[in-house]
Amino acid sequence: MLVNQNGEGVSTVTKWSTTEEVPAGVGVDDPSGRPGPVVPGDPEGVAALTGREREVLGLVGVAAGNRGIAQALGIAERTVKAHLTNIMGKIGVSSRLEAAVFAYAYHDLISVPQGGGIALEGNARTSNSA
Repeated sequence: MLVNQNGEGVSTVTKWSTTEEVPAGVGVDDPSGRPGPVVPGDPEGVAALTGREREVLGLVGVAAGNRGIAQALGIAERTVKAHLTNIMGKIGVSSRLEAAVFAYAYHDLISVPQGGGIALEGNARTSNSA
């Protein structure tokens, strides 16, 4: 559990005044050296992911739905679901939302396929091409 300057337990991370207040490994540091928000999962788990799992996780990190991921990668939706189950176990998260936050925070560790103008159906992001 995180504690604030007064030693009280907190459920959300607020602005920290020094890095000593945040336990090591709790968040992802930003370039300014300030501790960032708490990120779910274990970044060391990325090493255990297959190439395809990295592609799926990268697309989850940009808010792609299962149908859009399946179409972009040329696989079945059921296969996407199986990959997500495996991914979540390997990186130590318990929900798709946590997996998306993890992918966003650790995008530099994950190989993300180039969209090439592919519209990811069932997703907020789509191609502008006609």
